[in-house]
Amino acid sequence: MAGKKVIWEFDEKEEKIFVSDKSTGAHVEEPFSFILKRYKDADTKEEHLEIKCKYKEEDNGTVSTYIYNLSKDLKEFLKYGIAFSNTIYNDLEMEIRKHYLELKRNDIEKVHKDADMQSIFDMICEVIKTFDDGATEEYYNIPVEQFNSLIEESKYSKKYDLITIKKWFMNEDNQYIKCGKGRLSNIVRIKGKPTRVISFYREKIDKRIEEIIKKDAEQANGVN
Repeated sequence: MAGKKVIWEFDEKEEKIFVSDKSTGAHVEEPFSFILKRYKDADTKEEHLEIKCKYKEEDNGTVSTYIYNLSKDLKEFLKYGIAFSNTIYNDLEMEIRKHYLELKRNDIEKVHKDADMQSIFDMICEVIKTFDDGATEEYYNIPVEQFNSLIEESKYSKKYDLITIKKWFMNEDNQYIKCGKGRLSNIVRIKGKPTRVISFYREKIDKRIEEIIKKDAEQANGVN
């Protein structure tokens, strides 16, 4: 489009990137903004970034990424219908990189994280049976988009981003999920359609469900 120029601007107070008033012909992109949240794991020292899209101030998808993988992961917003041109996505990436070190760092402490992650795992155990369409003898498979929504709608979404949660599930101390090579997810066929999922080991899920049922029964009977 002739005369079209989308200029991204950073709001330091809100840690938000939005379409600047200096833009021209940007009526399609103008309703979109992106809220950034930077995390640092106190145990591993790794950092990652959560990017939440807003459309007319309503939530419109979240992407979790590392700064070194930003270019690739940013395009995941396409699955939420955010069909920007490559140029606009590239400019958005540059704006994020430009201000990354200005973002407030949210530290994640290991002791508190482990307790919260166990609670998240228990939350998943309580709803896992609703995902029977993707279940096999070895795994419960939750489609990634549904898993992400489950986390984002929980109280833990304000403390942890999706990458932190998925990495805790896959680490060697827990090994709750099976991952594809270089990924935190897996691809399986559900109803004949290739679907990216979080694959939980069925044995570990079933064991934890039994523990929860037993604990609830003991509490109901007044057993400490």
